[in-house]
Amino acid sequence: MEVNSYIEPSKARWIRYPGISDCESLGGAILWFDGTFNWLESTKFDIAILGVPETRNSQRTVMNDAPDVIRNWLYGMRAVSSGEQIADLGNVVGSSLNDRYFAVGELVEYLEHQGVVVLLLGGSQDFTVPVCSFMKKEQRNLRLSVIDAFADVDPGNEDFSEASFLNKIYADFGSANIDELALLGCQTYYCGEQQEKFLARHFARVARLKDLRGEKLTNVEVFLRQMDVISFDFSAIKGQPVLPGGVRMPNGFEEHEACRIWWYAGASDVLKVAGLFNMPSVVEDEAPLAAQLCWHFLEGRGARNADYPIRPIEDYEMKAVYIDEYDETLYFYHNAYNGRWWIKVPSVKADAIVPCTEEDYDMAMNKELPDLWWHHFIKNGGNSNI
Repeated sequence: MEVNSYIEPSKARWIRYPGISDCESLGGAILWFDGTFNWLESTKFDIAILGVPETRNSQRTVMNDAPDVIRNWLYGMRAVSSGEQIADLGNVVGSSLNDRYFAVGELVEYLEHQGVVVLLLGGSQDFTVPVCSFMKKEQRNLRLSVIDAFADVDPGNEDFSEASFLNKIYADFGSANIDELALLGCQTYYCGEQQEKFLARHFARVARLKDLRGEKLTNVEVFLRQMDVISFDFSAIKGQPVLPGGVRMPNGFEEHEACRIWWYAGASDVLKVAGLFNMPSVVEDEAPLAAQLCWHFLEGRGARNADYPIRPIEDYEMKAVYIDEYDETLYFYHNAYNGRWWIKVPSVKADAIVPCTEEDYDMAMNKELPDLWWHHFIKNGGNSNI
């Protein structure tokens, strides 16, 4: 596959921060795609940074050259400590929108086959669709998490844009082939009743902003732990000019919370692609924040634990909880080293091992079936005593 033709190199330049020399900077530590024919085949790296300067299918005022603007602020920062080799592959090219959709799908597929994790700098969020396409081509079930203030669903399914890309995801895969689709940070007053019904009908898990703020922010890690793809919309962050007329968002994740979310994303053992989309073009003040999100993702890569499913679930402490009202035994697994929890959910095919919280275990100890268990039990046609 000659994927070199789908990308053009970016320029190795960045803002200099006081006290950080070029040799100490992130930009000084990465590999730069130089446009030569065999560069991808001859160069070994663990993470690829890929820009998509494309906004033609956006319904908002989004910065078209966001990838290069983010790079400018990112590469002058201190090099990360993850120990992984990072490469900048430049920007995706294409004269038409469909050209770029196709190129992104081909590039992500190629890199995933090489075991390379992709950090995608958008561009509009509709590019989540081609990012996921390699999973469909290989008939692999999808796990997707979308961090967004809005529910990007069109109940009438009349159009495709960055505001309705989830329709396309469900149409391409079908609910049965999506193991998990989670919408995090959704603000209910921006979610229509028909959108809500659509998401419920397709078994999407929706975690409202109130469920993930402050001390509850650690719950984000549970959602992200076993995801293949993470799609992050700038609208999820408080103060972004993403409302009609460029009005700033009154609520949302705080900037430091968003950085923590991206650190959690980087710490995932199984993540394949993380996309940062819809950076507003009203002002350039958001670019330093976008750069910090990316830096935390790259730094978080060093915090991976090789947890389940890389490590057998049998290696963990198993805790069985019997709930007599339902004549059901729930099985929890606990990694005492890092405090992570999982729960087994019955299924007609194969039992699912799902990340959960300690609160889910406490709920079971109080003789209640956790909502998480119910969700996966119903979605997967569970087989139990209930």
